[in-house]
Amino acid sequence: MLLQCCHQKIKKIILLTALVARCIMSKFNNYIKKKYKRVVIDTEFQSDDSGTYCTKALCAVYKDLDTGQVLKIWDHDQNNLAQHHFDFESTLFICFYATAEAGYFLKQLMGRPPYWFDCWAEYAKLYKNSRELSLLAAANAYAYPNPISKEEKDRFRDMCIKQNTWTKKEREQILDYCEGDVLMNEHVFYKILNDLE
Repeated sequence: MLLQCCHQKIKKIILLTALVARCIMSKFNNYIKKKYKRVVIDTEFQSDDSGTYCTKALCAVYKDLDTGQVLKIWDHDQNNLAQHHFDFESTLFICFYATAEAGYFLKQLMGRPPYWFDCWAEYAKLYKNSRELSLLAAANAYAYPNPISKEEKDRFRDMCIKQNTWTKKEREQILDYCEGDVLMNEHVFYKILNDLE
């Protein structure tokens, strides 16, 4: 029941995000669109004590902003090493805190893509001393509809970080959570582009 409710909520958010995306096409976004395939990515992984080095890759979710296609991939224990899902030379990867996603790619032996738009870095340039710099805080500041609660986000983070095995249901929930972050980040990306203009 909870999973079904999550799926319905995500479908509504996808539709709202697509509508917002069509309405908010900045000049900067149009410039980027002409040069690159735009893909929003979020990953889940376990890390070392510093929280910066990916020690165990769990999953990745990608959203192609040109087609709207969402690609969910559970990588842990799947032998998915070195599988590129997008051409690194023509894709701009949009994320929130690029060192996390770059570390994930390196752990999966995919190399490091050359083109990134780090929403965290751009948001920090704009609001470093006046706003909290988390994805959830940015989504709330930009009036994202139905953001995940901090408690729910912490619950999923703990599930990813503290567990070493996951049931099929837990894997699906983690992928849905990851997709939720992709959709939030897409919203934040468009709003940041508007702020940068």
